[in-house]
Amino acid sequence: MGSGGDANASAASAARRVTALCYNMGLIIALASLCLFSLAEASSKAITTSLTTKWFSPPLLLEASEFLAEDSQEKFWSFIEASQNIGSSDHHDTDHSYYNAILEAAFQFLSPLQQNLLKFCLSLRSYSASVQAFQQVTKHHCI
Repeated sequence: MGSGGDANASAASAARRVTALCYNMGLIIALASLCLFSLAEASSKAITTSLTTKWFSPPLLLEASEFLAEDSQEKFWSFIEASQNIGSSDHHDTDHSYYNAILEAAFQFLSPLQQNLLKFCLSLRSYSASVQAFQQVTKHHCI
């Protein structure tokens, strides 16, 4: 491979490291929140946390595809084929119906435990940073 292939591989490797870091940070935040919640007494007030980023949230479809790609490339490509009509159909005019269509397409490739994990990851927007990192890589390297 030429230097372009090495640069693309290096950029993809960097994006994967960022993805792993962001995923771990999301897990740490979730676990810390659970610990704080479990330590709080019943009479105490609820604790609300918020995380603000400099980028817009990517579509849930991209985050779900990243979740499946992390599991296996076969599941990723099967999901891509199964989800081709999501977003282009008139039946997905609300966010809730769009979310359900994504889950329906993804659930056929996941175990019940993975299905729950996908819903949890989508609610936390765990893959938002990795999708953004890949978009940055493609923007800067014109892949």
